[in-house]
Amino acid sequence: MYGRCELGQRLMLSRRLVEAGVPFVTVYYGGWDHHGSIIESITGRTKSNCPCEQASMPPLDQGLTALITDLDDRGLLDTTLIMAFGEFGRTAEPTGGGRGHWGRAMSIFTAGAGIPGGQAIGATDEIGNHPIEKKYTPADLAASIYTKMGIDQHQHLQSPDGRPIELVKNGQIIKELFS
Repeated sequence: MYGRCELGQRLMLSRRLVEAGVPFVTVYYGGWDHHGSIIESITGRTKSNCPCEQASMPPLDQGLTALITDLDDRGLLDTTLIMAFGEFGRTAEPTGGGRGHWGRAMSIFTAGAGIPGGQAIGATDEIGNHPIEKKYTPADLAASIYTKMGIDQHQHLQSPDGRPIELVKNGQIIKELFS
């Protein structure tokens, strides 16, 4: 169901860890730094030995679908937050067969934890260059995640020398992530 490839097996293991009560699980799926050969890497025209890893998108689609279905079937989806994203977006226009780093717009996939499904929150201009609707920041995402986890986003922590540290600075909850 998950796929007989590294990502599929990692996602299946993550479900088992959640089922065993592990509170935080990270699944690494690297190799997205497509500065060149982006079409080949995403569509599967590469020279990989693993049939499931010949393209980056089909294994991700299959594995995430399996994880969500499996957690839901086991009654764990409502208490599990699933997120898939990288550390930044990509330039709208390809350069040299790939795409450069772009911090102004990016996509984040979320599921579970009571998040209403089937939403597209926010929008970019016609080429995906700049956000034009519902511009959220990393602080907004952090505030929303902490709130989902029952952590007060407004609390202050202390550094080892006693200075106060804000958990989230100026973060606003992304209302669409809450039912």
